[in-house]
Amino acid sequence: MVDLNQVTLGPKGGLTEYLAKIKDPRKPRGIRHSQVTILAVAICALLSGAKSFIGIGEWAANLSQELLKRLGCRYNDRLEKYVPPSEPTLRRSIQSVNADEVDRIIGEWLAHQSSDDIIAVDGKVLRGSKPAGGKAVHLVSALLHHERMVISQQQVDKKAMKSALSNLF
Repeated sequence: MVDLNQVTLGPKGGLTEYLAKIKDPRKPRGIRHSQVTILAVAICALLSGAKSFIGIGEWAANLSQELLKRLGCRYNDRLEKYVPPSEPTLRRSIQSVNADEVDRIIGEWLAHQSSDDIIAVDGKVLRGSKPAGGKAVHLVSALLHHERMVISQQQVDKKAMKSALSNLF
């Protein structure tokens, strides 16, 4: 888990700056929360231990006003407070973005947050991933050693391990 008081969320070098690079696939009609806010809330929830969409929604609903403001949540004039995105909004938005792009951007941000320069690289074959007559799934991952956190992961062909390592960075 990551201490959200120790990481940069704000504009300069923060999570929201990195997330602004991701294309928003939603149609503009009816948008109440920016994609950056939705993704920032979801990522912080996951880094804090949430394991499902419901968990992310519950985590967001329990945030302090200060953290809602830091994550860019919208201010509701009628309620006179910042309101987080709901679980269905989080679910729909997360499912609509390009997962590979989000993974790459989050990896860049996490690497920037690291307190040391030690990155471990590991390759694995996923157990039980070989379909009948097919090939098993091979993954190469880069991890921040001190934080014990994956910053990049890529599926590769068994013979392409070397080139995959260069593509991770």
